[in-house]
Amino acid sequence: MQFAGGGVGSENSYDIGTSRIVVTKRTRTAFSAIGFEPIIWLGALLWLGFSEPQSHSDFTLCPLRNIGISGCPGCGLGRSVSYALHGHFSESFQMHFAGMPAVLILLFRVFSLFKNATRNRGGYNHFTIKQRNPYG
Repeated sequence: MQFAGGGVGSENSYDIGTSRIVVTKRTRTAFSAIGFEPIIWLGALLWLGFSEPQSHSDFTLCPLRNIGISGCPGCGLGRSVSYALHGHFSESFQMHFAGMPAVLILLFRVFSLFKNATRNRGGYNHFTIKQRNPYG
């Protein structure tokens, strides 16, 4: 990846292979206002929506399953969400009862983060803890 500097902080371009990605100040401002969290949740939902839930492999990200514990309370949740996003609601409920509520909660969370970012343009700081000044 090569950096080809733009003007005075107005634009940066990155050469990745044969592609050139141009990042403007407006793009950086929009990304900082939206934040990283909704992009992660939206990416995870898109990945589960485009994946095939019937394809089962032995690979898992579950740390409990990887060390040999088979009674994990979250096992099956990813496939349940995938079934729900494909419209197979009975299979989704059979895989994990919390699959459909998880989809609704994540969609609501992404929507509220985007709404907050567009409303106050300064980013979302609803998890910031304000510290009191001990001297006054």
